[in-house]
Amino acid sequence: MMNPEESERMSVLLSTYLERRFIGTEKTINIKRGMVVLNELLGKEDFVELIHTGSFGEGCSLKGSDIDIMMVITNIKGIYPDQCNNIPQHLAHKTLLCIREADCRPGYVQSELVQLKQPVPAPFLKSIVRIENSFFISSDIFREEYVLDHVSVTGFKCESNGRTK
Repeated sequence: MMNPEESERMSVLLSTYLERRFIGTEKTINIKRGMVVLNELLGKEDFVELIHTGSFGEGCSLKGSDIDIMMVITNIKGIYPDQCNNIPQHLAHKTLLCIREADCRPGYVQSELVQLKQPVPAPFLKSIVRIENSFFISSDIFREEYVLDHVSVTGFKCESNGRTK
């Protein structure tokens, strides 16, 4: 059995080994985090921004871990129902989605397409569904189309909702 000093020394050595071998030191993680943000800024397109979240976005990329990406389409805006019939002038050039309350799963709303202005990404156009006399955006179709598009561009294997593409 080890004495307390020896146990403490072994714990520090093990922690240092794990940091250097797998995770990285705090300084390394901060550098990687900054590189992720810089890459996002340099990779920004006219109307699309990608934000990396999760462990990768925090600078900790372990072999086999996933990369979570959020896509922000900057020329698409959500507006409240009271704005849908009287579109503010500063939004006249943007694609508009009217946020409708509905019987949706938690965290979701119905997004009715009120105004479509170009350019918008192809996955967005493919996610438009007609329900009676209105058009809505299907987040499920958008996510799947975006993943398929990402796979075709990068060649990387991707997974969405547990299904590999």
